[in-house]
Amino acid sequence: NTSTGGTSSSDDPEISSLYLSDYTIDRGDTVRIYYTLSETADVTVEIVNDEREIIRTLINDLSRTSGSHSVIWDGEDSDGDYVDNGEYTVRVEAVNNDGYDKDDVGLEIGDSNSGTLEITSLALNYDEFDPDNQTLRITFKTDETSDITIRVFDDSDDEVRVLWDGVNKSAGTYTVLWDGEDDDGDQVYDGDYTIEVVADNVDGHYKDSIEVSVNS
Repeated sequence: NTSTGGTSSSDDPEISSLYLSDYTIDRGDTVRIYYTLSETADVTVEIVNDEREIIRTLINDLSRTSGSHSVIWDGEDSDGDYVDNGEYTVRVEAVNNDGYDKDDVGLEIGDSNSGTLEITSLALNYDEFDPDNQTLRITFKTDETSDITIRVFDDSDDEVRVLWDGVNKSAGTYTVLWDGEDDDGDQVYDGDYTIEVVADNVDGHYKDSIEVSVNS
């Protein structure tokens, strides 16, 4: 990654913790881009190909407060076509009245679900649930020992809860509970959420997701 700062003012925006949900994805798959701002700033997020051409602008001078944010890329260019396999760069820029910062990270479009590793039978006990009276059960099966990460994202693609973070599990069927709270212990707002399950081991990588609505 590269980062370029502005002036030395403490109010300069600084981009940190730039990372992706996956660094290799299938053509037509989606990827979430995470970053943290030190100060409120206007943020631009762009996808750049290996010829240094901007093929998609995801957000353009959108005001963001200090803290953690994320944005999703659906794998399409500005014309709505899926981009070809190859190497791409995710570029994040932040600017305010006090300064400027930029950071980038590489992404490869290729075969992300690799090897024999697979997640199957991903299911929920509710399509819509009320956290005041119900608990969501997330059930899935993995066919190999792997590190499992389970995250919850809101309809703005911001991460609101990490249920498992690289938990090592052998092959089998598992159930994970979500009480409708975020990482701070506060109940999330009503709306649509995405449950994402990712499995990794030395032989492969696999990702699956499922939607749920919160209605309290």
